[in-house]
Amino acid sequence: PGSGAPPGSPNPSQPGNSSGPGVANPATQMPAPPSVVAGGAPLRRLSSEQYRNTVRDLLGFPAASLTAVALPADDTVDDRFASNGKSLVKEIDFGRYADAANELAKRAVGNLGALTGCDEKAMGPAACGKRFIESFGRRAYRRPLRSEEVARLEKVLASGETFAEGVEQVVSALLQSPKFLYLVEPVPASAIGKIVAVDPFALASRLSYFMLGSMPDEALLLAAEKGQLDSPDAIATQATRLAADVRFRENVGSFHRQWLLLHQIAGAEKDAKLYPTFDAPLRVALAEESRRFVEHVMANEGGKLETLLSAPFSVLGGPLFDYYGVPRPAGTDWQKTALPATERAGLLTHGSMLAAQAHTDRTSFILRGKLVREAIFCTPVPPPPPNAANDEVMVPATATAKERALAHRNKPECASCHALFDPIGFSFEAYDAAGRFRKTEANGQPIDTALDLTSTKSLDGRFTGALDLITKIASADEVRDCVARQWMRFALGREEGGDDGTSLAAASARFRDSGKLADLVAALARSDSFRFQRVLD
Repeated sequence: PGSGAPPGSPNPSQPGNSSGPGVANPATQMPAPPSVVAGGAPLRRLSSEQYRNTVRDLLGFPAASLTAVALPADDTVDDRFASNGKSLVKEIDFGRYADAANELAKRAVGNLGALTGCDEKAMGPAACGKRFIESFGRRAYRRPLRSEEVARLEKVLASGETFAEGVEQVVSALLQSPKFLYLVEPVPASAIGKIVAVDPFALASRLSYFMLGSMPDEALLLAAEKGQLDSPDAIATQATRLAADVRFRENVGSFHRQWLLLHQIAGAEKDAKLYPTFDAPLRVALAEESRRFVEHVMANEGGKLETLLSAPFSVLGGPLFDYYGVPRPAGTDWQKTALPATERAGLLTHGSMLAAQAHTDRTSFILRGKLVREAIFCTPVPPPPPNAANDEVMVPATATAKERALAHRNKPECASCHALFDPIGFSFEAYDAAGRFRKTEANGQPIDTALDLTSTKSLDGRFTGALDLITKIASADEVRDCVARQWMRFALGREEGGDDGTSLAAASARFRDSGKLADLVAALARSDSFRFQRVLD
């Protein structure tokens, strides 16, 4: 109470994200060798997506059936990746977690035998209940339960008027527990100021939530139990195994939705008079296209960044054949489809990105350029100064993008930042506010998509438009380095710091060599920053 977290929560101010005495295993968390450098680990609460994925795998519910579960809003890392390591839980959110837990528990006991894994009439309620508590609790807490935890839950079980009601109350209690809601990484009390190995079960959770966006499977829990996650090679072996799981491909899709802000297509509204065919079914289809495209590239096209950024095809269905102006092929819906080579290339020309990064009635070279500068080049763009008026809205809608840009770039307080992203945004002006390809401006003038790129390490120069730019960045080392940095943020749930430099450099080098996302993920998983943590006071 008063800590901003559910009652009994691990205290974020305790060293090293500890959940209290008696949790850490000092035998497996000795101080790291002097050569190891790693950053601190924030106490993280499951994101909304991680929560739903975990409940799906814990209870066996279809993912689609969990979308209506109301959960607290997520914090973000770098305004992109969902990671709840900053804000405290608000009082109203206690009720949200309780309501979700009660609803899920009630649904779960509908198939009591499958849930408990035993027959209470044959075994007896007490014996069956204890087996269920130990087995289900181990999966929910992502580690074996301590004897006092089992005893406490046995009392909860016994408080039910029937066995089913008792099981329901146990499930509800577990789903509301901080030990379920938080990714707790305990450390020995003597570890303040030191770098120690991440607790084996916490490391199993790190790896699973990084790669699958969900709880560890039985093989990973067993590896933690047997001390088989104690070396880079052991972690790499598990990472290779998890990369073959369909959930890995789904989680790679989640990374890209957050990295390129593709999820914003869900709220992209357009002027119905200007864009009459841009409706809710189209928004859903555009989101589905990007999801299926990423999963297809990971499963069938080698899983390379270059393909994701510059593929001359996508995976289309529903209204998207008309949207992209390509013939509808014979056969089933949602299939790999070639796109016009002079119009589209990879994720940056998907309608989900282009329509989301635009206004309701006109394009936005600012939103599109800023996204590319921050996401692809990892160049931070500061917020506009307080005295920077939004002069663009005062420019006639018939003005070209470069005419609208003059409203900002003629002001000294705005010019330096706009020089970073305006030119990039100009190159995407061949796509209207709904993301459709066009050859002329709204006023009928030819579109000037040429740009002079600056402030990069090796790509400065003249480009004819977005496709020319994409061709160059798709295979550029500095872009791979940026993507490696973005994946590290996704993996650790925090921004990288000086202590992460060695780990990031090694992962970047591996990614430069192969260009495959699976190789990058494995390199990050075996890094010091992933396997160790600096215990802060």
